[in-house]
Amino acid sequence: MIETTGQSIGRRVRKLRESWSLSQRELAEVLQLKHSQSVSDIEKGERALKVYELSVIAKLFHVSIEEILGLVTPKKSVVLWRGDNTEGYKKEESRFIERCNNYKFIAECTGSNRGSVLPWLEHYSPKVTAFEEVYEWAHMYRKALSLGDKPACSIRDAIEDDWGVWVFYDSLSGGSAACTKGDFGVGILLNSKEPRWRQNFSLAHELFHILTWGPDFLPDKWTDSVKQRNETLANIFASALLMPEESVRADFRKLITSGRVQWYDIMMLARSYAVSTIALVWRLVNLKLIPKDSPDKYESSSELHEMDDRLDCNSTFSELILPERYVRLAYKAYNDSKISIGRLAELLETSVSELSDELLKYDIQLYNNAYKTTISTS
Repeated sequence: MIETTGQSIGRRVRKLRESWSLSQRELAEVLQLKHSQSVSDIEKGERALKVYELSVIAKLFHVSIEEILGLVTPKKSVVLWRGDNTEGYKKEESRFIERCNNYKFIAECTGSNRGSVLPWLEHYSPKVTAFEEVYEWAHMYRKALSLGDKPACSIRDAIEDDWGVWVFYDSLSGGSAACTKGDFGVGILLNSKEPRWRQNFSLAHELFHILTWGPDFLPDKWTDSVKQRNETLANIFASALLMPEESVRADFRKLITSGRVQWYDIMMLARSYAVSTIALVWRLVNLKLIPKDSPDKYESSSELHEMDDRLDCNSTFSELILPERYVRLAYKAYNDSKISIGRLAELLETSVSELSDELLKYDIQLYNNAYKTTISTS
């Protein structure tokens, strides 16, 4: 039986709805329809979508109207997740991909898109690459990016500015982080609900994945043991990148008194590197600076965990989801008359009425003519 145009559109709408785990009733509410039967009729091809409804569906699922109508074939973007992400991951993936495309768009509008200049470790193999090689790579890229002795403080800005990596935050339902590659470039997604030290480690972890993401990257065909080793190597890279050996050794020596070091000092040292205490403890073990059983002692001690948690009780983390560089480039595109105010609001995921308040979060005044002032170069 030949599928009608209405049926094919309805099938695509149903597939989008089901991928987001939405019921017909929930989609009806979004479309401001009184009955879920209306959605059922749309999906069967028995009721045509109105222009307004088509626009709402496209915006809801972060796809183009052309894709819903079947005028273009959507390109499948592979997103590699860290940790389990089952509930709602399609929604988060599509939002992530859309943001990456938006970032590329505003970068091109403002002439600041150099394309992805990310290096590629073409000889990497999760089966045979040695730990020592990964340590060397971390050292090499820390120097190439000029990250200094405390890389966590500057790694995000460095990979955005030098390598054209788009870094986003979102309140994720499952995984700690994700990364992707596509026509839009390279993107990393971090869980905004997690503490900053966790985000820092996840960023370095995902950076390893995109550095080793070559044309033959086929994780779906890897065995569980290969996948596990790939994750282990990513953790080793993140640890070595964020906690440089020479710096850690020098800082740790300052803490030693009569051949011993206080747990409190180790916790404070971890905070100076913006990593978790357990991550630093494992780094110290691997550098043979403390006994091998130190991680077990930390994990099994409720007193140590309570002390560690108290040190974090006053920590405040930014609630800004969109990257500051992204927002500033989007505003520049508007300021240079490359995009409309409506498009600016859309890119910043807000309304025109709330745009001014949203920009103030990034210390940008929407209606300030000073941004247009110039200076002579002659």
